[in-house]
Amino acid sequence: MTSAQDALRKLVGFLEWLTEQPSHLSETKLNREKLIALALVVRGWKRLAGETTEDVEALANEVGAGVRVLSEHRKEAGPGRKWESRERALVELDRIVMADIRAGMTQDAAIRKTFGEGRDFEANKARIKRLRREHKITIALQTPIDEGH
Repeated sequence: MTSAQDALRKLVGFLEWLTEQPSHLSETKLNREKLIALALVVRGWKRLAGETTEDVEALANEVGAGVRVLSEHRKEAGPGRKWESRERALVELDRIVMADIRAGMTQDAAIRKTFGEGRDFEANKARIKRLRREHKITIALQTPIDEGH
């Protein structure tokens, strides 16, 4: 495979991926751009499969231009940090809550003691419930089953 064919393959794959991403474009404009992009994707894959004799470099340039519109209007993650980073920031506090629960405190009381009754109470409760369930599954997987042998 030549370098032009390799570049075309990468551009076609990227353009195909872009057609599945959320966008700031209106639905009508987005559908039009997706149709144009998918037509380029089809032409690109046909050329790579050897079904057409189009110039690879010219087709790669067309596909590259097709990438521009969809990539410029792609909807990025909103402002603020991702939820996973918030969970990572709460690891130590979650350990305290889990220790309180193991010490005999109810789940709600342990959460209120550590996090308070704020607006995130339900989210904290759901996260602790999930962590407890994962912890129980881990323990169950580590415990040998005695089948009487």
